[in-house]
Amino acid sequence: MGNHFHLVVRMNPADDLTDEDISERYKLLYGKESRIIPCQVDDFRNRLTSLGETS
Repeated sequence: MGNHFHLVVRMNPADDLTDEDISERYKLLYGKESRIIPCQVDDFRNRLTSLGETS
């Protein structure tokens, strides 16, 4: 059956990412000059560790 494919996805648990990790990944996504504010850290952590997150 060559008409489809399967993905194996490994998600990191939210507890594995420190605030510094979140800040680094934010900069990779939005540019080196961007800064994440402290109240956004938990929201961005959830976005990075949830397969269903789309926004």
